Amino acid sequence: MSLVKNLLLLALSTLIALIAVEVAIRRELVPMPAYVNTTGWWKETWFRTRQGPIPQEFVKVDTDLGWVPAPDLRDHKLGRVGVSTNAAGMRGLRDYPQARTGAPRVVVLGDSYAFGQCAEDEETFPQQLEGLLPGSEVLNLGGMGYGHDQMLLRWRRDGAPYQPDVVVLGFKKMDISRNRLAFRDYGKPRFRIDGDDLVVTNVPVPTPEQYDGALWPPRLANFAGIFWDSRYWDDAYAEATRLTNWILRQTAHEVAEAGARFLLVYLPRLEDLRKNEPFPAYPMKRTCEKVDGILCASAVARFRDALDGQDPRPHFGCHYSPLLYGLVAEEIAETLRRELPEVFGAH
Repeated sequence: MSLVKNLLLLALSTLIALIAVEVAIRRELVPMPAYVNTTGWWKETWFRTRQGPIPQEFVKVDTDLGWVPAPDLRDHKLGRVGVSTNAAGMRGLRDYPQARTGAPRVVVLGDSYAFGQCAEDEETFPQQLEGLLPGSEVLNLGGMGYGHDQMLLRWRRDGAPYQPDVVVLGFKKMDISRNRLAFRDYGKPRFRIDGDDLVVTNVPVPTPEQYDGALWPPRLANFAGIFWDSRYWDDAYAEATRLTNWILRQTAHEVAEAGARFLLVYLPRLEDLRKNEPFPAYPMKRTCEKVDGILCASAVARFRDALDGQDPRPHFGCHYSPLLYGLVAEEIAETLRRELPEVFGAH
């Protein structure tokens, strides 16, 4: 009997201790752990910044995607640049009808580099691409902070109805780890692999009020996730890489099913300029090697040649300089003219 009593006392004292830690975390008496790119870290940061940085004026909460660029912005100041969006939340002022107009049409997917953070509207690579392909329509569906999972979901909902000739996905290596997250800046969808299928979870994405008022899961679980991932980060990144492979293949499949060509374009990091490898990200390289019918391009060599003899660092200070965004547009335009002359060669 005493053993049972002792076990009950132990369980009760453990429960009280856990509740005390939970209360201390909610009152922010426990310091934030060091940064680890994990769901728990991002969620705890969001709680402590009082529901920031999302939502804000230039983004809105979206229950399917987590967040999307706000529509109908007019020269909204984001840092030192002005950001405009059309009625559908695409970067730039031009509106595009869903019905085809007869012009070659390109849908661009990606993260903040595709959206064009730190660039004026006319400096983004989708906007410059439209100028390099006269008579074309280039729809910018990039979203700041997006993983490849959100890119796929935005293609399904917001891109496919426009019936493009080509879908371009701007591949940044840092987006690989985002595919494992269910929260980054704000709640987001997350895919999991179920047999031979990709299944989307965490949708509909909870509202800010649901997140902020939730008693379950406990915020102590966020801390546990942070420490777990920091201890087993190699395993976590391997999982994210595997998931990225699946998402890219699924995106290629769905784009082909829609009757469009899929172009993966590698967007270089500063450190990539010292390498000879055009695709230094394994998931993209594997997708380009294993998936039939897709197009692949890399701006590494173009960056290296253009910056030869000068310090490249200022061009990578805040995302890309206008020069680098323009080089990405040139790489894409050249690839499309070469590979699809019947669509882009005569325009």
